[in-house]
Amino acid sequence: MIFAFACQAYVMAQQDTTNPKPAKLKKWELKGYIKDLETIDFVDGANTILTDNLIHNRINFRWFPVDGLTFVIEARTRLYYGSLVKAQPGFGDSLNNNSNDIYRMSVLMVNKQSLVLQTMLDRAFVEYNHGKWDVKLGRQRINWGVNLVWNPNDIFNAYSFYDFDYEEHRGSDAARISFYPDINSSIEIAGKIAEHTDQIVAAALYKFNRKQYDFQFLSGVAQQDVVAGWGYAGHIGGAGFKGEMSYFHPYKKPDTIGSFSGSISVDNVFKHDWYLNFSFLYNSGGSMNANLQAITSTAISAKNLYPYRYSFFTQVSDPLTPLFSASLSLIYSPAGDNAFFINPGLSYSIKENWDIDLVSQLFLGSFSGSAYKFQGEAIYGRLKWSF
Repeated sequence: MIFAFACQAYVMAQQDTTNPKPAKLKKWELKGYIKDLETIDFVDGANTILTDNLIHNRINFRWFPVDGLTFVIEARTRLYYGSLVKAQPGFGDSLNNNSNDIYRMSVLMVNKQSLVLQTMLDRAFVEYNHGKWDVKLGRQRINWGVNLVWNPNDIFNAYSFYDFDYEEHRGSDAARISFYPDINSSIEIAGKIAEHTDQIVAAALYKFNRKQYDFQFLSGVAQQDVVAGWGYAGHIGGAGFKGEMSYFHPYKKPDTIGSFSGSISVDNVFKHDWYLNFSFLYNSGGSMNANLQAITSTAISAKNLYPYRYSFFTQVSDPLTPLFSASLSLIYSPAGDNAFFINPGLSYSIKENWDIDLVSQLFLGSFSGSAYKFQGEAIYGRLKWSF
């Protein structure tokens, strides 16, 4: 964090508004933020209340030594402390091992029962752009998803909707080559580095536009499966209409049944900037008898984005004023305990580069036709300063 403040002060000191010479192109760029996230977790109703505080500093650095060449380093430093940390034995070790990358680029500077301090690089790549070609090597985010919530095409970096505080999402140690034949199409080939063949993720993606619709097709290998998928994005009337599907089949057991994951969504912005989104996910490998604990304990992948067979998502948001907005998200799965996830949120812009958020996550379940009961409740308060 001290590094961020020092660099910002240096940049401001170098600015000279009285200099009549033409401005030179910047050779580097530094951005980032500092966030303070307070968590209150209710266990067994209000019988047990656990608290946690997270101070999160992010540094995004880019260097442009020559035209077409960019070096990118992005680091996040997180300080966790509180009773919620203490209630999770081995929290620091699990935090340091939770990576989508082959190389360890993280350091646990403090690892105590109630206090954990970690720094990690989640982006570290070099990019070369020339004409119709673009090449990226290193830790990067490869996002092939189309929809807002569930992305069966995101075979490299699938993420959980619940992790709202990690906007950048995880990256992969990978190589990616992109070619743009014309303004309406592109071809990508990407591969993720792996220690074992069972962990390899490598695929090609073709994107093109026809009749105001963007289409994409992908094919490759995702860990122990061959995968084929497609997606689209366009409009029906004035509403956005998107979808993506992927089929996975074990290549070591060709006679077994594969799995299918597909999602569609319709969204629209109404008068006074009201926003509404409806999404549906079908996961052929999902359970019809899962319980709420599976929602947060299931390992997320493009093959298994949600533990239930069928899931429905609705989100509505409204900028009540230019500085204050409210949102509400719901996920319902008609199976097992008929799980409901309720996610209300409020956001207020205090001033330029300063934001405050209040977010809640509620999990409800109904077993064998019984009344709905809260199975998990958490409230988050966040203050963020961007620079």
